Amino acid sequence: MPPVSNKRPNRKRLTAEQKLRNKRIQIIVACVLIVALLIVAFVVAPTYPKAPLLMVIGLGLGYVMQRSRFCFTAAYRDPGLTGETKLTRAVIVAFALSTIFFFGKHASQFGADLSGLSADNMPGNVINLQMCIGSFIFGIGAVLAGGCASGTFVRMGEGYVQLWICFPFFCIGNAVAGAITKATAGTWFTAGSKVYLPQLFGGLVPALLIQLLALLGLWILAWWWENKKRAQFN
Repeated sequence: MPPVSNKRPNRKRLTAEQKLRNKRIQIIVACVLIVALLIVAFVVAPTYPKAPLLMVIGLGLGYVMQRSRFCFTAAYRDPGLTGETKLTRAVIVAFALSTIFFFGKHASQFGADLSGLSADNMPGNVINLQMCIGSFIFGIGAVLAGGCASGTFVRMGEGYVQLWICFPFFCIGNAVAGAITKATAGTWFTAGSKVYLPQLFGGLVPALLIQLLALLGLWILAWWWENKKRAQFN
């Protein structure tokens, strides 16, 4: 057997001028794409009035996700694989912020005491068989692809060829699954009835406090787990 070499292959190193040129090209291309997307959003605004707002929100979220390398799959995978919980704690913070946002939205719609809530306008839906099957298949695909939907877009922008191959199949799978779900609505197995947690907890305010405390506990648990793993490795 030939000896195994740990020496990495030589890579072409860019000069400072080349790095600066590439950075300028990236900035120019990004500005052109942003302007083009905003123009498209305002063109379709007469038909879809919310298109400009959604486009701005989407661009902002995309930038934040790319800079933070945000990925839901990594948030669930990294604690068991490497002990790293940075993304896990970021997801928990995102859940806490969205909880506060939806508290305000539902309070304005149903009232803090849920006096405006009824069986007809209760949010959510019942669990059905296609949801369980789809979640299982999506989990397998996310592991094989190396990321969820948000992670796929981030890594596509970073030039990962694997995710460029996964993306069209991701779109095809979503389209097929959506068509099957729409065509078979009401014909698959459905279990139970709607459950609205604020109703079980006695109002939106108790539900908000309970959920924020639960998320705080998960954040502390993730932080403790990371420190424990670091101590073991050190």
